[in-house]
Amino acid sequence: MRPELDEALWMSLGNMRTHRVRNVVARCRCGHAASVNVDMLPDEAKVPALCRRFRCSRCGKRPYSTEPDWPTRVDTEAKRQSALPQ
Repeated sequence: MRPELDEALWMSLGNMRTHRVRNVVARCRCGHAASVNVDMLPDEAKVPALCRRFRCSRCGKRPYSTEPDWPTRVDTEAKRQSALPQ
């Protein structure tokens, strides 16, 4: 979580979902990163605040950042397939 950013500017899960992203990446100081599906969390939850909800599966500490996992966006694979030469 970056305290220098105003919390009012943080992206909510609802906003993230409108961009067809259903996962967040949680990064830990130990170097581990994981993509976590957040379908079960409310739309009002703020993406950077999710650090408080997760624990690293490698070291057990809280991650230092969470951000949308843009590569898992629902329409990403369809765009890649349409960009391939036929």
